Amino acid sequence: MKKNGFTLVELLAVLAILAVLVLFAVPNILNVYNTSIDDTMRVQEQEMVDAANLFIQDSCGRNALNNDRKGICSAAISGNKAYFTTNVVVKYGYTETINHRGSGVCDGFIEYNYSPDTGRFSDGKTYIYCGDTYFTGQNESNHKYSLQEIKNIHSTYSAKEN
Repeated sequence: MKKNGFTLVELLAVLAILAVLVLFAVPNILNVYNTSIDDTMRVQEQEMVDAANLFIQDSCGRNALNNDRKGICSAAISGNKAYFTTNVVVKYGYTETINHRGSGVCDGFIEYNYSPDTGRFSDGKTYIYCGDTYFTGQNESNHKYSLQEIKNIHSTYSAKEN
């Protein structure tokens, strides 16, 4: 007798093997996807620091090219810290906005250590939030700022920059 297809047992065996492969593959693929998004956000945060460094060099130093922006620099200083919002570095063309999947434009600030004696800004670190879907450090147990604190600092210094 001629056999023209697969038996039910053969089909079920193939489906079982595929199910096991999917069971192991999908979580790994999702993990790679989520890790790549987090890595992308960290790279964008570092790019924001680099852009803010250029803004400070052009606008805040003794040899600043744009003295009309000195008010922004002095408004950013709070004791031995300085806070520049992401809006400023985007507004003056030092970088583009940060976007996060589905939540639109991200906002935040770049925090610096500031030395009143030397007038130097150092150790810039970006803290951003993207709606309620992402904020800097959300996956770290010892994050410096909560989502609400990042929003509050951004709001405070946005008002001072205008």
